[in-house]
Amino acid sequence: YCHTSTFRETLRMRSPNLVMKELYKLDEIYGIYAIRFIDDNFLMNKKFLQEITPLLKKFGKPYRVYCRAQDLDEKSVKLLADSGCIMVGCGVESGSQKMHDLMETKKSVKKMIKGIQLAKKANLSVRVGLIVGFPGETWDTVKESLLNLKKMPFDSYNLFNFVPLPGTDPYNNPQK
Repeated sequence: YCHTSTFRETLRMRSPNLVMKELYKLDEIYGIYAIRFIDDNFLMNKKFLQEITPLLKKFGKPYRVYCRAQDLDEKSVKLLADSGCIMVGCGVESGSQKMHDLMETKKSVKKMIKGIQLAKKANLSVRVGLIVGFPGETWDTVKESLLNLKKMPFDSYNLFNFVPLPGTDPYNNPQK
């Protein structure tokens, strides 16, 4: 939700072959037993996903990724599960559509519910990140959020207090 705007980084794509070359080198030096891709959105580039998943399957180590729950469609979930992915971490932020509209995340709670359900159906573990205390949150939005979160069969969660980080819209426009 806020990484790119906070750290003012631009997207730099790396080729699947280069990523794998580095993983094989690290495995040779240190002996890798599992991988966690620290990437805001591992599913953003579908071509990258289609190219790297067979390479990860061949590598044979379990791995975890971060992604948007609404991007977990049947094809992506199958590619992940078949290639050794064991967990997806999703920044859900809230189960309230009203809160997503206020946060301007461009996320659909209905699509997130479906994506997480698909991931669980494929036996992927799911961890969600949630934010509490965003300006505009009310007991009604909390109740809405809880009702929708119950439809998301996640395994674990991280709960974060809202902090208006530099570079984010709430930091730059507190009057909103």
